[in-house]
Amino acid sequence: MKKILAIFLLTIFIVSALPCVSAGFAVNGQTSASVVKAEQQWQWGWWRRDRTAPIVEILSPVGGATVSETIIINASATDNVEVKTVEYRIDIGTWIKMSYVGDSTYEAEWDTKTVYDGGHTITVKATDTSNNVGDDSITVTTDNGITPPPPTATHELFIEIDYMEGHAPTQAVLDYVEWYYMGNNPSGDLINATFYVDDVVPLDPSVSDTDFWAIEAVYNDLGNDAYGTGDAVFGTDGVYSSKWKWVLYGTTVEGAPNVVGYTYVVIARVGWTYDLLAGNYIFIADKTADTWAAANGIQPYGAEAVVLMHEMGHSIGIAKLDSRGREVYDPDKYSVMSYLSTANAGKYWAWYYSAAYWATRNMDYYKVG
Repeated sequence: MKKILAIFLLTIFIVSALPCVSAGFAVNGQTSASVVKAEQQWQWGWWRRDRTAPIVEILSPVGGATVSETIIINASATDNVEVKTVEYRIDIGTWIKMSYVGDSTYEAEWDTKTVYDGGHTITVKATDTSNNVGDDSITVTTDNGITPPPPTATHELFIEIDYMEGHAPTQAVLDYVEWYYMGNNPSGDLINATFYVDDVVPLDPSVSDTDFWAIEAVYNDLGNDAYGTGDAVFGTDGVYSSKWKWVLYGTTVEGAPNVVGYTYVVIARVGWTYDLLAGNYIFIADKTADTWAAANGIQPYGAEAVVLMHEMGHSIGIAKLDSRGREVYDPDKYSVMSYLSTANAGKYWAWYYSAAYWATRNMDYYKVG
């Protein structure tokens, strides 16, 4: 079946005054967005649905501890109604059910020899009878003399970042993204993502589409993805499938004060379905993200990490699209592919793609060699 290709602009939106907004979408750079109220819904009857999450605390081991051999993970979980299940996982592994041992306490054995030596995150989550979820996480260091072999990348990305004065990327965030892509993602893919922080661009208080492409024409000078140079996969509309990606850190999107980032992408229509193939040319509205973070008690690098990982996800094909080709945000509010919120931005140094959305990536374009 013939694939119909089109160039679209995907955006991630935020509103500081409201918990959520609609999934904005744009074609040929013309942004359209509508604000949607996030209202509490009542169930029919005389009572209101329980929305209180369980309270979880990992009792042992303690965060920062060095562990070896087989240990007991012990946690407490309480709820205003009733705890249904308590589970744990190591890093981003499979959830494993814990056993109830009395007095709101649960435990499970973990053989630390099943992982390489080094830092690992233990997360315990409790689900109540209304499916509210609470969790707690700690990091421990395993020491069993099991040294991981040096990883060999199977895929590679080269990301050039140019930035406006006062809006340089946070190096620690770039380091985290490199670490996450190199084997610490849901599939364990070994993606060598290398960032090149390059040119300082003159400050522009708001960036229009015309401004964006004018800056790209001057400053996108690394790699082979200068716009319009041709592309073996997608023709002359831009090098969207290139291993090189271009990112501009700037201020705000002109005429769209709630947009914190966007990516130009190529989608294919096959029958009645759509697939996001690849993307390039990313804008991070750093000033807008910083303003939102300050208004919501979030560290600015938290918002930056979510927006960067969201848009980078689009650049390698991560997205779910509806029957009209519009982005469907991840229902997992902690995922970077969801709306920007205090839930995902506040997961400092634990930002992640959900397995369901990570599975939509298209990595064939980025194989090493």
